Amino acid sequence: MIDGLNSLFSKLDKLNVNAKETLEKSVKRNMKETVQAEAKLLCPDDIGDLRDSIKVKAEVRDRQITGIVYTNSDHAAYVEFGTGPNGEAHHDGISPDVNISYKQEGWIIPADAMSKEKAEEYGFKIIKDRGGNVIGYGTKGQYAQPFLYPALKNNKDKVINGIKEDINSTIKKVAKGD
Repeated sequence: MIDGLNSLFSKLDKLNVNAKETLEKSVKRNMKETVQAEAKLLCPDDIGDLRDSIKVKAEVRDRQITGIVYTNSDHAAYVEFGTGPNGEAHHDGISPDVNISYKQEGWIIPADAMSKEKAEEYGFKIIKDRGGNVIGYGTKGQYAQPFLYPALKNNKDKVINGIKEDINSTIKKVAKGD
């Protein structure tokens, strides 16, 4: 959060600078170059769909500006927070502000949901019927692999400083008459 935002809006308005547009562009650019970029680096890469789904936007409501790095991937939360007993036991790096309730038992993933090779790569137990045919894979969940929260935490100061630099640059341009 940037202190003195109302005062800044007023001062930029007096300089005939569109404060909303200036700040919205700055917040989005700074979030993209730092938080989104690091989230993509930290994101586990299997087929790339999760990494490619990481987006950024800036929302302006009244005189409040919020930068948001998000994903609409259906499995992002499972990766970020982990699942099952394994996720509960191994969730270092997730946000301390999130209270997760983990399923306490393991479960079976149907055999047609993934290849045997992929299941072995994940360390899942191979479950076979009496005839030796694979019918599923046993799991106790996955460890948390946080990528969004650490990216925000690691870059908060960079984003704020980048926004301040953008504002100073805009004010200097206006003062010069550019």
